[in-house]
Amino acid sequence: MDTQYYPDVPAYQGGDTSHAAAKFMASKAPLLQSQVLRALSVRPMATFEIANAIKRSYRSVQPRTSELRLAGRIDDSGQRKIDPETERAVIVWQLTGDNHE
Repeated sequence: MDTQYYPDVPAYQGGDTSHAAAKFMASKAPLLQSQVLRALSVRPMATFEIANAIKRSYRSVQPRTSELRLAGRIDDSGQRKIDPETERAVIVWQLTGDNHE
């Protein structure tokens, strides 16, 4: 049996609802990751900006940025922006050197 682990598949923490959400996202995560990478190919962005650019919820995009970071596909640009909803400084993501064409 081919067992996959985070960040290759969505993670979950203990509870049945978390497990169900991860199972539900398993087939959708690759498309969302691709959309995040495409958005970041235009320019570095914060997670809230990526969500707006690809017309997805922040809650769908944030886990994908974590997966992509752990997979070495994106990294912290060193820049920060203020998230208008939380009024806190957040990471601006960029493609890693391996993802630039």
